[in-house]
Amino acid sequence: MKFLILGGTRFIGRRLAAELLASGAQVTIFTRGRAAQPFGDRVEHLKGDRRSAADLGAALGGREFDAAWDFLSYDETDARLAITALDGRVGHFIHVSTCSVYWCTGDFPCPVPEEDFDRLGEFAERPESIEYEYGYDKRKAEQALFAAHRE
Repeated sequence: MKFLILGGTRFIGRRLAAELLASGAQVTIFTRGRAAQPFGDRVEHLKGDRRSAADLGAALGGREFDAAWDFLSYDETDARLAITALDGRVGHFIHVSTCSVYWCTGDFPCPVPEEDFDRLGEFAERPESIEYEYGYDKRKAEQALFAAHRE
């Protein structure tokens, strides 16, 4: 199986790449190339700016993947870049989000099942929250991805 990781040299992305490689998968990572990657030639390492449509498109070329994980999407623009770059070329797309999409609202009930996502608008936003901007932007990314999925 062929997998793409947007990210892959730090934190969870790095662990995912290691697990996929251990399972015998073919792994491609896309990073800025600033952090050392410990996988050597066991991964295909594409380099570029995740926030550049030109870089992302050029690096991915005509490649197709069974699944892709996006650890580098932080807002709606990032999500739309991934949608465009991978449209029709990936079997499954996994956007790595954050529980901060719920923290930026007031008094949202926890735990939060996925079917409650659309109820976020019923709760007062809390711009004074330290997590607000990050969570708000990630929520906008999720909304763009849900819309693309429906289309």
